[in-house]
Amino acid sequence: MTTAELAAPPAEERAQAEYLLEARKIEVTYDRVAIAIQGVSLGVPVGGRVALLGTNGAGKSTTLRALTGFLPSEEIEVTDGEVIYEGESLVGLRPHEIARRGIALVPEREKVFMTLKVMENLLSTPVGSNRASRAEGLERVFHFFPQLERKTGLIAGLLSGGERQMLALGMALMTNPRLLLIDEMSLGLAPVIVEELVGVLSAINRELGVGLLVVEQNAEVALGLADHAYIIESGRIVLEGTPQRLREHEDVQEFYLGRRASRDGEAASYQDVKQYRRKRRWYG
Repeated sequence: MTTAELAAPPAEERAQAEYLLEARKIEVTYDRVAIAIQGVSLGVPVGGRVALLGTNGAGKSTTLRALTGFLPSEEIEVTDGEVIYEGESLVGLRPHEIARRGIALVPEREKVFMTLKVMENLLSTPVGSNRASRAEGLERVFHFFPQLERKTGLIAGLLSGGERQMLALGMALMTNPRLLLIDEMSLGLAPVIVEELVGVLSAINRELGVGLLVVEQNAEVALGLADHAYIIESGRIVLEGTPQRLREHEDVQEFYLGRRASRDGEAASYQDVKQYRRKRRWYG
């Protein structure tokens, strides 16, 4: 299977896809000069599970922040393309305006308020002032994260890394989102905790119909959770397809799954791979 074949899903798949969120050839520029991401197009179907996979510095987090309006300064902006959510353009909207429409971002850093208690973190979200909304939100969170219910009075800074990630996801769930955008969920966490979180996200998607867009460096996590995935390198989407199709691709096996067979028959490690070879193969 060639890269060109993999990068273009069958026409009937695209025709049938009903995107909840769609990025259309978006470009993000620093100081109106340096291009951070270029021509990025991706879509999250209603109730879909999508992964954006890439190495550190590839443009994953910038893409996610462009979708949610959380670009870190006025010097960094979306200079081309469209971001469409339920038929409405999100470009130019402020983060809180985007959040009100049902999109919740779980960032890589500064996920929770470390000096506040677990319950205070949960109630700090824009869930509404009436008791019914808060009660429904808490019930939803504790259904998926019962560990948090036992630690509502604990300061967030005393939680383990896995528990803080659960709290961050819980805070997003308090807003009753239609779409969860999650940045580097597995970073710094033990595999057993990551496996548990993947199971919870799958349950949230299945039981609530919440769409998922997960940004990851960990290919096994990304491809294990998603039903469609994109690979970004140097600010451009270079491959996309179902997890099965991506797993079968030679470049993905070599550069992300560490499965390239070396000349003496031993498996090559990810660290052995040279960056220029990937660029040369994918960009020509």
